[in-house]
Amino acid sequence: KRISNNDLVLGNFEAPIESKGVPLYKAGPSLYQDKNALSILRKAGFHVLSLANNHIMDFGTDGLRETLEECREEGFMFTGAGLNRADAFKPVIAKVKDMNIAILSFAEIEFGAIDLSDDKPGYAWICDPLALESIKKAKQGSDIVIVCAHAGNEEVPFPSIYRQSLFRQFVDSG
Repeated sequence: KRISNNDLVLGNFEAPIESKGVPLYKAGPSLYQDKNALSILRKAGFHVLSLANNHIMDFGTDGLRETLEECREEGFMFTGAGLNRADAFKPVIAKVKDMNIAILSFAEIEFGAIDLSDDKPGYAWICDPLALESIKKAKQGSDIVIVCAHAGNEEVPFPSIYRQSLFRQFVDSG
């Protein structure tokens, strides 16, 4: 009830759903989520999923494509990953109590981040110049802008000075 009683519930979807995709060869484990995960989140009351994270591309383009399709089928709004750069940096707009709320999602550069010069499937990189531009554009047509930042060092309670500076730029941009 704590989740489902809210007008807007946002969550990080940390890995693709189980798919026919092949695990990436990379440092660390390739993670995936059970096929029922999206249905469970929908029943719990989630509305928006942040997909920009270090595991969303663990099963390549097939894993991402199937996850995006399942998100649509379950009726989720999602942001932060896509089949091209424009889609990954595109905000979702949620209407809550006569307000337009724009939501964007960015993550540290790791396996699966969309390269500045490339237009391939992946997630939105937090330091890409398009991140600030996307925030500014989102602010123009929205009452509130929410940025989900999947970043930082594990086990460190505060962001680095560099990260604090970047987050201040996000705030100043909208």
